[in-house]
Amino acid sequence: MKNNIAARLKGDLLDVGFHRKVAKVGMTASLGVLTLTAFNMKNNFSKKAHIVAGVAMVAFSVYHAGLYDDGVFKKLIQKQATKAKRVTKK
Repeated sequence: MKNNIAARLKGDLLDVGFHRKVAKVGMTASLGVLTLTAFNMKNNFSKKAHIVAGVAMVAFSVYHAGLYDDGVFKKLIQKQATKAKRVTKK
């Protein structure tokens, strides 16, 4: 059972579609935190959470953009997937 989960996870990590879903979920979560903390900026904790969520939103946006067309992250994932296929064929 554990080997099956590890093999599936390893396969998902080399799938661009999986990374796109992760980036979209991250952007959605950080946008939610940004929205909720914007209503209570006088609270010190909310102010810090708002800043962290803003940085996370920018990072997830850059990551998401890099997974489309000729993005750098897409190229890296495809390169690793090609290497993994060559290793398993030998």
